Amino acid sequence: MATEKVSRLIEKKRQSDTPLGFWRSETSSKQKTEEISVYNNFLIGTENGVTPSDRNLKYESTWQDFDEDAYNVTKGNMFCYELDETDYFDSEDEYWDNLRNKEIREELCPHCHSYHLPRSIHDFAACTYGEVYDMYPAFTPLVQAFAKEHKFEIHDIYEDELCVYRAMSDQFMINGCPGHTELSLRETVFEHLRRNPSNYGIHDSSFCAKDSWETSVKRIDKTRQWGFITILQVLADIYLLQISIFRFGHNDIRHSVITSERTEDALTKKIHIFLGHIGEFHFFSLRPLTWQTELPYKSQILRLLVTGSEKNKEERKNLLDRRLASLSQGHFPMSNLTQYVQFVLQCISFHEARCAQRSKHTYFEHIFKSYSGSDLQMEESEDIRRKLLEDQSQIDPLSGIHLYQLSFIVKHIFPYKMFHGGYMANHLFVIGTCKIYYHYLGSFADHSCLLLRDISRTQKIRQLQNERRKSGNKTRVAALKMDVLAVYGNDSVNGEPMPGHVYVLVDSSNTQPGYCRLRHLSSMQFDTDDNVLKIGSDIYQKAYRVTDRLRSEVDIENLRKLHCIGIPCYTFPFGRRLEEGKEKSDFPSRKLIASIIRTGCTLIPKHHPRSSCPDAEWQFNFSMAENLIFNSFTVAQRHGFFVLKVLLENMLNHFSFKTKHLKSVFFVACEEMPSSVWETNFCGCLLFVLGSLLSCLKARFLPNYFIPENNLIDCHSEYDVYTLCTIVEYIRLFPANVIQIVAEKYGYTYGSNLIKYVLSNVKYNIDKTTVFASFHDQVGPLTISTAKIWAKMGFYSTSLDLLEDRFEQSLLIPQTEMRQTSYSFRDFLVSALMEMKQKASRVLLARTFDMIMGSNVEDMILEKQDISLQMYLPWPIDPRLSWIKFPSADSSDLTTVARFLYQYSKREYWRQNKVLAELAITTAIQCIQETLKKDNLSDVRKKMLKKKLIVFYVHVYCVSTMNWKVRPLIYHMEDIENLCTEFPEMALVVSSMCRYTNQPEKSRKYSGMSRLGVSGRDSDLALESSP
Repeated sequence: MATEKVSRLIEKKRQSDTPLGFWRSETSSKQKTEEISVYNNFLIGTENGVTPSDRNLKYESTWQDFDEDAYNVTKGNMFCYELDETDYFDSEDEYWDNLRNKEIREELCPHCHSYHLPRSIHDFAACTYGEVYDMYPAFTPLVQAFAKEHKFEIHDIYEDELCVYRAMSDQFMINGCPGHTELSLRETVFEHLRRNPSNYGIHDSSFCAKDSWETSVKRIDKTRQWGFITILQVLADIYLLQISIFRFGHNDIRHSVITSERTEDALTKKIHIFLGHIGEFHFFSLRPLTWQTELPYKSQILRLLVTGSEKNKEERKNLLDRRLASLSQGHFPMSNLTQYVQFVLQCISFHEARCAQRSKHTYFEHIFKSYSGSDLQMEESEDIRRKLLEDQSQIDPLSGIHLYQLSFIVKHIFPYKMFHGGYMANHLFVIGTCKIYYHYLGSFADHSCLLLRDISRTQKIRQLQNERRKSGNKTRVAALKMDVLAVYGNDSVNGEPMPGHVYVLVDSSNTQPGYCRLRHLSSMQFDTDDNVLKIGSDIYQKAYRVTDRLRSEVDIENLRKLHCIGIPCYTFPFGRRLEEGKEKSDFPSRKLIASIIRTGCTLIPKHHPRSSCPDAEWQFNFSMAENLIFNSFTVAQRHGFFVLKVLLENMLNHFSFKTKHLKSVFFVACEEMPSSVWETNFCGCLLFVLGSLLSCLKARFLPNYFIPENNLIDCHSEYDVYTLCTIVEYIRLFPANVIQIVAEKYGYTYGSNLIKYVLSNVKYNIDKTTVFASFHDQVGPLTISTAKIWAKMGFYSTSLDLLEDRFEQSLLIPQTEMRQTSYSFRDFLVSALMEMKQKASRVLLARTFDMIMGSNVEDMILEKQDISLQMYLPWPIDPRLSWIKFPSADSSDLTTVARFLYQYSKREYWRQNKVLAELAITTAIQCIQETLKKDNLSDVRKKMLKKKLIVFYVHVYCVSTMNWKVRPLIYHMEDIENLCTEFPEMALVVSSMCRYTNQPEKSRKYSGMSRLGVSGRDSDLALESSP
């Protein structure tokens, strides 16, 4: 791109709505002090006593801090083509990355005689001398031993001047009070001390009259003028806490307790908090191992502090009793909730006494506060559920969160393309010369089997998913017996069956809804070996036997496994059921209904648990119809289903809730709303479906979508249903908190901070026409930060989708001024690319865009690059790698290129970019292999290069484990085994590689070789040391 074009681009950036200009425009950044907020967001802190100018300064400072983290690129570097540094979401993300040990030694370990892979502190240590990469401050051997003995989970905290507040915020979250942030807690403490300094030995001079609020706060934070004891004591007094602090020294642990001292009654109930303390200032959170089990119950009890506050004490006590009765009917014992019930009653009494000016508890505040600052509805009504679909600018009355806040959070933490997995695009298949028809059963038959991608370094979720897939037979298929037709209803039988076909009548008279018996219409005689059951004069078909020949033709390992032989039914009355929803929405369409009727359903041999005749009972299966339905859904609808599925599965993983339950509720809910609503009010739709599911569970009746009389939970125990109700209601009431928990579990580490930024730093005006524009202005930079993270990890399409969605949202905002130039997504993308520090992100995002649009953005990004890697290699390499600039000062021989690519791969490995890490290391291996083919190499040189290959192959192993797949390791196993014959010391790591690639026999073989090698080396050492 020519220099003058760059100049015009910069000028366009100034004149139009670039990411910074769009979201930090002059008009939107001015705060009018006379504007009245809809509510004071409690996450921002206490507003009393703060002047408007101080409040504005605080807001601007908060976002300025984030902007410095997210956009720490100087103006001079904005268009620097060679800039190549790691992108981070914010300063906390950078903090944890800088603590990571990225220099794991590569040489053979003299103790275990193997090569070490990078290992997490949570992973099993095969060798005690192996290094870990995440030895963070809190993970000392003493702390780990203590946590294991006392059943705690260590949650380390970003170490800065707000460390103690961050640890307290996490403790509030796990105790059922989400949303408290380090900033809101700090401001609460400072405001309380400013009003009551003498109670804590604080001199009035700590708060200089000439200093602004923000200046005083920063000065005290920086100097740590107040000790953490004072801070924790204030929090204990305000929120009625008992804080246990465990101080870890070199070899000893000291325990101290800080409790609320200023209560009128020594028997005051308190919330228990557990903190760890190491070093001078570093605090961390000690989470009891049972916190996730208890959380849905604790949070719903404490939430009653902000429901029905206009009622008197007796009425609120009745509400509490009803809620306790509901929660205690599941598997969670009532005794575990008693402390929290008493705490809530106590807080209600204190609050009532304070309002009547009969209490000394002037400092007391409710530990639970809504995001909106106002009361929340006790439970969802039909009217509330309907209104969720009408307007995305409204506040959800149950969670207190704006719907578009929640939509922004979901789409940025769980992007659509981060759900992955195999599924069948077609509903029916045929194989073999004899034409065997079959279809898949269950969730694999449609998109509902897709899973959220695990991007954590430990890949624990991914490993668990692999284990479940191996044991669960997700690829079950039903072969269709095409010469037998099931007829639904006597009126459908007209005349004799087609030649070579047999009719069987669907008889549902003595079975549960959704099940039937198949009665033969013919009077022909059956032998006892014909798999039929005679009841009186009626003859019923039993399950057909699966022959070895049929199984051999159908079964393919990891692709399909024959489960049963089914009978097609084309006369089931689909039309009656599906036409019912036509007046309410565009789902299902007439075209879809016609396709479902034409496809029919399948009867498979499966009986109801309470069947009186299990041998001759069949179940209606609608897998083919569900495939057609999912294929008809929009991307937004499928995305919504995936999000609900991952939230429910992770919160209900110990209970008998299946994907089919969600599918039925989801299909019915889609009939209640136009498909376009999913595009404009994404989370309104999600909450609507959750509310519908909860309503079904509370009614103890969850209907099958195709057979509404069939209750899918009729065999669930009362305890199971009550527990399901409690957890699903928790998800409905606390969606942001559940998203945070799941995001942390799957490695979406930026999720908690993104949620915090969105919910705590957004200001809203009472004018609904400007509220969306205000929100867009303030959280827009988060899109760039999130796009950086996905591009850093190699998910370029996901990153581009986020940017595109944000641009499209910006077009919906009314413009107060006429733009001086037209502004396209290409302009927006170029501006966003200039905000990214990583060169690979800029280049490959531009290339992805160019491939879609046929543009030349990549040429602009690479204009000043004269030398690329491809120039030094005699064979064509992947274009995602070929653009990389090779250091011209280095030698250009293949071994130097290999060394460069190995280092490049290691860097991308630690950035979690498997795409580039794999391409770089496999190209490095090819460089060494090509060098070894040369005739003029000495034996010594060859041996050195082959030893280098060992390290490269170990790194290939590491790269494969990044997403727990056998690729690319499996492609190199033959070469690795050949290399092992020459270097037997690598036998142990080869054994591990074979085990990882599902080759157990070879794994045992190389494990034996390793033992023999170690034994031989030990004998040699013994001989050398003998006199």
